[in-house]
Parts: sequence; structure tokens; C-alpha cells
Amino acid sequence: MVKTVVPSLAAIGLLVGSANANSFRRAEAMEVMQAAPIRYSCVVEDGFDYVGKDIKNVQAPLGKCCQECANVPECAAWTWTDFNGGTCWLKSTRDGIVVNPGAKSSLFTNSLEIACLNRENDVDFEGQDIGNVQSSDVGGCCDKCRNTLGCRAYTWTDFNGGTCWLKSSVGQAVRKPGVVSVEAFPRADPTSDRCVLENGVDFVGNDVGSAPAKSAGECCSVCRKHEQCRAFTWTAYNGGTCWLKSDVGSVVANPDAVSARTRQGDRCTVAKGVDIVGRDVGSMPAAEAGACCKACRARDDCSAFTWTDFNGGTCWFKAGGSRSVERDGAESGWLRTHIVESTGNGFIYGTLFGGVLAAVEGYRESPKHQRLRGIIHHARAVIPATAGRIAVVTCLFRVAVWGLESARGQQQADWWDVALAAPIAGALLKIRHGPRAAMRNAVMFGSVGAVMVAVNSVERRVRKHDGESPEEVLEEIAFAEEVEE
Repeated sequence: MVKTVVPSLAAIGLLVGSANANSFRRAEAMEVMQAAPIRYSCVVEDGFDYVGKDIKNVQAPLGKCCQECANVPECAAWTWTDFNGGTCWLKSTRDGIVVNPGAKSSLFTNSLEIACLNRENDVDFEGQDIGNVQSSDVGGCCDKCRNTLGCRAYTWTDFNGGTCWLKSSVGQAVRKPGVVSVEAFPRADPTSDRCVLENGVDFVGNDVGSAPAKSAGECCSVCRKHEQCRAFTWTAYNGGTCWLKSDVGSVVANPDAVSARTRQGDRCTVAKGVDIVGRDVGSMPAAEAGACCKACRARDDCSAFTWTDFNGGTCWFKAGGSRSVERDGAESGWLRTHIVESTGNGFIYGTLFGGVLAAVEGYRESPKHQRLRGIIHHARAVIPATAGRIAVVTCLFRVAVWGLESARGQQQADWWDVALAAPIAGALLKIRHGPRAAMRNAVMFGSVGAVMVAVNSVERRVRKHDGESPEEVLEEIAFAEEVEE
């Protein structure tokens, strides 16, 4: 069930008007986002009742509950029963879930959701079995689970030619090769990563803390609350201990240990007190900024986001993040690309630049009647070399940035990483030509990095003093620099 809200002419006018940077404010952006096209969906969970958290109830047939929830800003879920001829019970959240053959419930999301979407390969949902049915592949399990009262998840194995093990809940997720597990219905928090336990595995080193825990399953929430924790190992030491890790590190076999990774997909550079202005492509409710990263990465049109406490917490997805302003309470993030993506982008830019360069040189250096042939000849020679060089520079720069992040114990890059990575990449590029050539190239690249940092610093200070005259801003910056010296 998917609905679309058509934007009004006033909303379109606001979108055009917001191009004026000085007049743009968050309140206006929220008005635009509320009026812009929003997809929302409800995946009906037959036989389940969401208990409590009621906001109001409305007499309506089942098919109208999703729309009724969309009309109430605080509504995040609903349950329908045949009470009074049919009633939608609108709820602020999904809390307790009980089996009720006469009820039908659904989460409300402003994105397209489908059943049995969260598929996890090589993962077993242990326990919570309510039955099993044969199926030659995992695809046949979804309808079998949804048509079984009380089934909310399943695990498929190749036992007996293929078997769906139907579950009343997810239970504990454990790594097991060849097994596939799926949740039959959308999660209340679709951006949360599950901790998949790996029995008999020990992550050695990179410790950032420890905490008591009776079982490995308790370590996941402990790790998520620790700012530096990205993985953990549990042992029975001292009655049970979670050893929190900043990274996986060395992996060794240990029959007395249980380990898991967390926050694997959250590859975003996040800055507090920063608001990315404009270029909104969507929004979703979220209690904290950490939930925005994975949701942004899952969208094709999102490359950055801003989180605010609007309406209890909201992720504002952005098509880009070139302009930002300082704003208390806001948190913004940019997707961090993998090294392969960065190198590929460098190759593409190099190809385009090389093509332009080849066209200009071929046109200028060829006789008038042979210019097309000259352009083609230059393109064959120039494009591969230019694309290769820029791809290599991009790769070395990205490696240097990530290396500095790790060396400085950071979870995100900053402009100092950029400034320091530039000369390192420059030196690596010319190291095969000797120390002098590497040093000269490092100085050249370092100068570019320094200029980038200086421009960014001045730009941020100017934006901080939005509304003041340029003379007043420059005077305040000069005074601040004298004080710092």
C-alpha cells in the first residue's frame, strides 16, 4: 500500500525561493519537506496486535488505516480490529507485540517498504521455533511465514532438500555458513545494524574498554553506547565480560570466546553543530543522528544528511552537502566512499579531463582538414595517461586520509586530515624518482592542501557571522587570530 502526497503550488514557490541563501532557514525547509512529495507505505502484519502507545482511534476499514496514520504527525504505527464495525488504533510507536488472530497491524514509514526485505546471509536466528515447512529455496519461505499465525521471522537451511524454520521472533543471530535468515516484517528502526555473534572467534587487540555481561548477547547494546566501539569479544572472565574494540583487528580461534562486529555500514563523516543547507530529497524520523547514515546510504539520491530534533528527531536527506552553516543541536554527515569508489571516480574525472585536453591539443596542432583525425590521435595518447594519473592520485590521497584517521584515533576525517594527507600523497606519487622529487611533490601538494584548509576556515567563520558586513567579519577574524597568537 503506497500513497503519494502531491505538492502544492505554494510549496513549489517556497522551494524556488529557498535558493536565496540568506533567506533560507530551517523552519522554511521543514514546511517545504512537509509539502513535498512523500512516499509512505504500510506492510500489514496479519494476526498481530501492537499493545499500548495509543494516540487516538478512528472508525475506518482496514484499507484506510495507513492514510489515517499519515494524517496524524505523531503516528508511527497502527492496529486495526473489527471493534465498532472497524477501528484504526493509531499509535506513537510500536512497543509490545502480541498474537491476536482478529487484529492486523503495521508500522508507518515514509519510504517504500516490502515484506521479507531484511535478508541476512550466513546468519542463523537461533531458537524461537514455532514450526517448519519444506521449501527448495529461501524465496518460498516468506508467504509460508506470513500465512502462519505468530510467525515474524524465519531461517532457511538445506536440511531435507530445503527447510523454512519459522520463528516467533528473531532471537539471537549467530554466524553460520550456508544459512539464510529473514525478518518477515519491517523493523521499527530499519537503520539499526544487528550484532551477529561468531562463536569460537576472538578479536585480539584494539581494546577501548570492558563491561560485565552474563552473555555475549548483552554486549551489543553496551558497544553501541560506547563512542569508540566498533566490535567486541565476550569471554566468561570474571563471570562474563564484554571486551570493547575500536576495530576487529586480528581474528583468532578461541573456543571460549564469542565476538561480533557493530556499526559496519555506518561509513559517514559526522560533524556536530553543523547544518547542511538546501538540496533536500527526503526525510525520516530518527531518535538520533547515527540512524541517518545507513538510511542515506540505502538511497540512490542521498550523499549527505542533517539531523535535527524536529518532531522528536528527523533525518533530512541531501543530494549534496557543499554549503553548511553552524547551528546548535544539528548534526550533519557525509557518506564516506570506499577506496575502489574513490579510485573509480578519479578515473572517470581523469577521462573527462583528458578528453577535453586531447580535443584542444588535437584541434590546435592538426592541419585544418585533419583536425578530427588529430583529435582522435591525441585522445588515444592523452586520455589513458591522464585518467590513470588522476586515479592513482585519488587512491593515494584516500589511503593517506584513512591512515591519518586511524593514527589519530578518529572515527571521522577533518580538514587537518586533508591538509596532512595532501603532501603524503604527493610524496608517494614521486617516491620512485628519488627523495628530492618526492619532497618537491610533497611541498606542491601540501600547498594545495593548506589553501583548501584556509579557504574552508574563512568560509566557516564568515557563515558563522551571517548577516554582518564583510568589514565587521574580517575585523572579528583578525582580532581572533591576534588573540590566538
